[in-house]
Amino acid sequence: MPEKSKTYYATCRINAGLTQEEAANRLHISEKSYLSRFENGHIVPDQSLVAKMIQVYGTPSLAQWHVRYANPDLTPWLPEVTILHTDGDMFLQAEQTARIVCNQYKKIKKVLHKNKQITPNIGKSFRNSASRAMSIVAYIDDNLKIETVSPDERKTS
Repeated sequence: MPEKSKTYYATCRINAGLTQEEAANRLHISEKSYLSRFENGHIVPDQSLVAKMIQVYGTPSLAQWHVRYANPDLTPWLPEVTILHTDGDMFLQAEQTARIVCNQYKKIKKVLHKNKQITPNIGKSFRNSASRAMSIVAYIDDNLKIETVSPDERKTS
């Protein structure tokens, strides 16, 4: 088991500012040693507990990481998400993604006008772009904490 996998649940908990005891209470786990077993990579938590962790720790990216960790056979089907740490990282990622998509659009347009077949490289490039876009979405979800207004709140304002 990779070292990173042994600490990621703990990293999320610590980033949320919680001790093991506080997290265990909020997650309705009777023994903090049970939580420690997840954090040290001895056992894999079930999905319902991971869903609680995501809510309690405020870390949406934990969901995708957990799927990769708990179900490695699904990994090839998931986009590779780069962890972005700053607004500058996000901007650069957005700019690179736009450039790649624009170039691939031009290639597809050219291929279709010449009645040629789309190559696997074009599909690979779009998958790469989707991964970059998912990195941006993960950053926004994790860091910007954009407030949303419910339909009921809109009616009253």
